[in-house]
Amino acid sequence: MRLKAFFTGFFMVVLCTFLMAQTQPTTNAKRERTDMFMVSYNYETLLNFPDSIRLSPWSRGVGISLMYDHFLAESDRISVGIGIGFYSHNYYTKADIVTSIDTAGNNFAEFVPFGPGNNIRRHKITRNYFEFPFEIRYRTKPNEKGHSWKVAAGAKLGYRTNIYSKTITNSGDKYKSFIYPQMSRSRYGVTGRIGYGKVSVNGYYSLSNLFFEGRGTELTPLSLGVTITLF
Repeated sequence: MRLKAFFTGFFMVVLCTFLMAQTQPTTNAKRERTDMFMVSYNYETLLNFPDSIRLSPWSRGVGISLMYDHFLAESDRISVGIGIGFYSHNYYTKADIVTSIDTAGNNFAEFVPFGPGNNIRRHKITRNYFEFPFEIRYRTKPNEKGHSWKVAAGAKLGYRTNIYSKTITNSGDKYKSFIYPQMSRSRYGVTGRIGYGKVSVNGYYSLSNLFFEGRGTELTPLSLGVTITLF
């Protein structure tokens, strides 16, 4: 509940800041808007993932964001970014999500490794989200090449479009499963970026769990990677 309250408060601050900025006069019509279309490539992990199960370091995520860059008042250094995006989380591990009945008689989901002697070469679980990102941005004065240092802090809310697992056996057979009812349909968390010019390093820390509350192991998604600004 504290995390939900934090996210709600953060969202309201960003929204109020954006709305207040609409009423402020601007004197510089030539200020250049940046970071409006971005592509991210990230390393994906799950905090509190069982030590007995290996989560591949090749687990990765790819996302795109289309955001409007709105300057605050007369400042040409501080702006608010708001927009839409799409993100795909891909977790590689030789374990699947299995639902069992807990001591209270409720369905409970957790990662369970495949048994010894399994015929599996690769297994991944993919979560795809349509999302709404928000950022408060600061940038330094551009140098003679037009590049500047920039820092952004924000949050994003996502709604799951689909989820599935893909299994490839040693003989090359491929199987897909789309039935994961315990997986949360929405997710939200805080974001951060720091970079120079068109390249930034980014991070996303989820304030929501991978599974519905009380219906699965408490696992926290974390993403770290690189963002490229196309324009």
